[in-house]
Amino acid sequence: MPASCPALSDPPRMQLALLRWTELTALLDGLRILDIAKAAGGPIDYGAMRRHLAELDPELRETLAAWLAERPELPRDIARDLAFDHIAVARPVLLKSAALTEDDLLALVDETSREHHLAIAQRPAVPQDVAEFLVELGDSDVLLALLENPGVHFHPNTMSRLVGAALQDPALRAPVLARPELARDQARVLGDWGDAALRDRVADRFGTAQTGEPTAKPVREPVSRRVKDLIAALRQDDDAAVEAAFARLVDLPPFAMTRIIHNPASEPLAVVCRALSVKRPLYAALYLRLHGSKPDEMARRSPAFRTAMACFDHLQRPQAERVLATWRRAPVTVWHDGGGWHAYAHWAL
Repeated sequence: MPASCPALSDPPRMQLALLRWTELTALLDGLRILDIAKAAGGPIDYGAMRRHLAELDPELRETLAAWLAERPELPRDIARDLAFDHIAVARPVLLKSAALTEDDLLALVDETSREHHLAIAQRPAVPQDVAEFLVELGDSDVLLALLENPGVHFHPNTMSRLVGAALQDPALRAPVLARPELARDQARVLGDWGDAALRDRVADRFGTAQTGEPTAKPVREPVSRRVKDLIAALRQDDDAAVEAAFARLVDLPPFAMTRIIHNPASEPLAVVCRALSVKRPLYAALYLRLHGSKPDEMARRSPAFRTAMACFDHLQRPQAERVLATWRRAPVTVWHDGGGWHAYAHWAL
């Protein structure tokens, strides 16, 4: 130890002297904080460290953060202080520290900069809710970092949003296609919007390559027949049959149908029914069945039912047809939960 080291044997002054000395030697001599702590005969006083952290020169905080980031005993409060600091200090802690909890990471996404978000996206493991929050913010570089991170596992709805982002940003299409969570119907959308090379990759992964012979399109029942099937299912009072008949009528992938059938808002259902010329009484019966209500007078007097009917009445068929056509071209654009009437570009009618 250099001769100028403070007298660390003096108990009243030991911890503060240790703190100040380790700050200096970390920069000038490259001595490790742990070595100095051992020389003093005791552990690092993290409480003293936190009290003086804000007073340190930025370069000292950067050096300290880089060393502390991987220490397993680093207290959560110090990890948070460093993570909320400017990015040069925060980056190693955001990238490596296991002391940060999921709640900490959510707060950091909400309150810090894009550079902080990028570092969080590159952590060895990113919780699903944190990944979803980052995806909602929509920064392309952050999305790319998440997609290339094997320590992230996306929720199916989050994966759908990433496919939607890839429709707008070609740089995201190949990374989205490489994700293990990608479903076949989501990949089909990517292939439809991508170039020939991407379509070939979709075919290679999901076994959808063409054999050279034109594939005959399946013969589909006319809309009138499918509407009759839906009416019959409603009369049977069978929820599963109603959902299946409605899905055949609408002709959207299962994940998109789930957003329509189980959405607490009435607008998606109204759009589909208006676009398919479903009559008002059938829409009313379908709305009540899908929302778990019997079609009795009490249900029909509820505010939710009146709102649903007003939504149906407000929509014009040409509007609804354009929206449904967009959903069929790109099913990932089907109404997200909580999206609201004006949340998506295809609602600009």
